[in-house]
Amino acid sequence: MNMDTFGYKYVNSNLLQNYQMSEFEGIKFLKSYQNLRNKILEKIKNKCEKILTVNDILNMTVESKPTKIFIITEKILKTCLKNILLLKLNDDDKIIVLKLIKKFEIKKILYTEYTNELKENTDQSDIFLNYLLLSCICLVLYDQEKNLSFLNTSLKINDIMISQFNLITDSDELSMLYYNLKKELEYVKSVAMMKKIEIL
Repeated sequence: MNMDTFGYKYVNSNLLQNYQMSEFEGIKFLKSYQNLRNKILEKIKNKCEKILTVNDILNMTVESKPTKIFIITEKILKTCLKNILLLKLNDDDKIIVLKLIKKFEIKKILYTEYTNELKENTDQSDIFLNYLLLSCICLVLYDQEKNLSFLNTSLKINDIMISQFNLITDSDELSMLYYNLKKELEYVKSVAMMKKIEIL
């Protein structure tokens, strides 16, 4: 990534290839995190004519169920996101989402296809929309359940997407990144306030 990261060093390299866990570095770290997120939001606003709303996201989703042979990640994530936003997520879809989150947490990669047993069915893992959809799902689940693990997963995905920011050219993807970062900042601020940490 070729931009000032305000001391938030975790997005200085291609995180799609190498995401590393890091230690918390205090208030300075949180401020650099916030400054970078705000800078990215500003850049997206300058690039996009329209920023997506929840209704726009619902309209771009499609219903899809796994085939008997494999799961197309984008389609199942769109279906799950729509159902989560409409509060209609069924148990089967939630199981798939939780398994995809777990797979992401282990490898920091989302493949474009999985078998029905959720084993990789391809080597392709560079479709930004899949990461953006999973991040959005995690944020909605965090909002609904207040489980910090969902927020944590979204933070990691968003770091990866910021590390790829200059490669994201699709306006819907940029708008979804904007939506995800705005929600993430809102939730991080809320958590910080609960912990009596003033950063924002």
